[in-house]
Amino acid sequence: MVQKTWGVKSQSIYLRSTGWKLPVVQCAARVLILAVGCAWNGCTVDATELERHRVVADTGGFSLRVIISRASTMQHELFQVSRQGNAGYSGGMAAVNGEVTFQQELPETVAIQFREFMGRCPWVQGKPSDCGPDKAEPVTTVTVRLPSGIERVFTLRGEQPLVDEFVQLIRPLFVNRHERLLNKLPEGSEPPKPKAQSTP
Repeated sequence: MVQKTWGVKSQSIYLRSTGWKLPVVQCAARVLILAVGCAWNGCTVDATELERHRVVADTGGFSLRVIISRASTMQHELFQVSRQGNAGYSGGMAAVNGEVTFQQELPETVAIQFREFMGRCPWVQGKPSDCGPDKAEPVTTVTVRLPSGIERVFTLRGEQPLVDEFVQLIRPLFVNRHERLLNKLPEGSEPPKPKAQSTP
């Protein structure tokens, strides 16, 4: 058996059509291997198949981000799950700008709930026809990305049950976010001990 080495430590998979064992660097390199394998055999590379190989199993290939803004109280929050399997949160201007301040790996139990949520979420099928009453708060910007790579962005107004359900799923992961941030700070040095006073 012929083995090709790319100078990286990684998993190995077989291209059955060639009998070669090729080391790959997880998701990105699997896409390259798939394309090369098809090129050797003269087949057509299907874009959907390539996208499927980029998907991390934790989220089923979905990603979802909501930015919730209340202009009357100047409150802004961002909640998201990336297709790589990370949950993210931010508040204030960071949320308005779409920046994630706190991030952690999505626990498996939450990932299962997220996949179930996306499996019945109508946003997967298309943008909602009813986006809520005008001038109602909060204003929520929703970004949904499907496993196929299709991305939908739309704005909702007023209280939205689906938004609330997603927030309730992700918010508990960041309840202690400030404590975790403080725990990452370097510990300060011990205060100097007072000098012993000499007796006259």
